[in-house]
Amino acid sequence: MSSPADMEKMAENLVQHLAEDMESEAIEAKTLTLKLKTTDFAVRTRAVTLPGHVHTVQQMLPPILKLLRAELPCEIRLMGVRGSSLRRVASTEDMLNAAAAHGRLNALQRMILQGRQQQQQRGEAVGQQQGEQQDEQHLQQEQEQEDAGGEVGQSAAYNAEHGAAS
Repeated sequence: MSSPADMEKMAENLVQHLAEDMESEAIEAKTLTLKLKTTDFAVRTRAVTLPGHVHTVQQMLPPILKLLRAELPCEIRLMGVRGSSLRRVASTEDMLNAAAAHGRLNALQRMILQGRQQQQQRGEAVGQQQGEQQDEQHLQQEQEQEDAGGEVGQSAAYNAEHGAAS
């Protein structure tokens, strides 16, 4: 293969597969390596160490294409792309929070973060409502026990735990 367009397309496909593999393993790389085996059986290995760890096609493709373009023109028979200096990827929540803290959210990330915030708010409201219902049930049980001459100690312990007056 000698066409620069074909080689760039091959590099893009390899980076896509690498990104999928990295995502499935929840890892990211700081160093990217391009390996070319030419038609005259020479092996060219070029690497770049990036300022930060990467794991997406959008992050990895430009450095790989830069390495490839520096080797053109050439005729290749094989091409490979790999990542090294690996680490575990932070959770999606951690990445969203970090991006938000640095003002680097894209539209989709903003929508995800807003959706999560709305879910939390709904969850907190539901939790508060459930807590109020439980308090009401305990007070009703306490009243029933007092009316039946039952023990008040349990309700007093509940009230002390939950800050309600006895």
